[in-house]
Amino acid sequence: RDVAVPPQDGVAVTAGRIARALAGSEFPEPYCLAGWSYGGVLAFEAARQLERDTGARPPVVLLDAYYDEDVVPLDEPTIRRRFVRDVARLAGRDGAAVCAVLDDSAADLADMDMRKTLAALEVELELSDDELARRYAVFRACALAQESYSPPGAYGGPVTLLAVPSRVALKEQWRDVCAGRFRGEDVPGDHYTLFAEPALSRIVAEIEQALAD
Repeated sequence: RDVAVPPQDGVAVTAGRIARALAGSEFPEPYCLAGWSYGGVLAFEAARQLERDTGARPPVVLLDAYYDEDVVPLDEPTIRRRFVRDVARLAGRDGAAVCAVLDDSAADLADMDMRKTLAALEVELELSDDELARRYAVFRACALAQESYSPPGAYGGPVTLLAVPSRVALKEQWRDVCAGRFRGEDVPGDHYTLFAEPALSRIVAEIEQALAD
């Protein structure tokens, strides 16, 4: 529903809708806000708006979430490549063939047929062309919103960041916008394997700890 929102407002608008829904509900205590990748950015901004508007400070658990990471503005071929990578990796495809297609920044993917590219990577989609186009439109809006976002203020509640080891700068990025307790920890694997063992058990334990504190 937020696909048409300008990218610079995308995270704030979507997170604001989440924050208002939480503030207007009788949500059981304790609760925390957790999210992976773009979802973690949303969780942080929703918590920040909750604190601003209601004084609530729920714990936040960020799962390899980042913002404002791109030095060069995203173009359409890059977004398409990232979408196909996400779909392929989440489908469990991570071999050399995937890397060869998606890590070639010189390839002209502006007119990529995403269904054919995914089929070549042995990823079969049970989606119509219209459904695939809608999924891509949502992904595109989220990618552009994530690129445009920078927290407009700090958050005073407890924040836990669980990041894969390759993202060495994430801890400092989030620490700078956390006015409350902040803890950054490494988890094994990469961005796409956080919900498989051994990382999954660690994530569950960290969320349970956030709820208990």
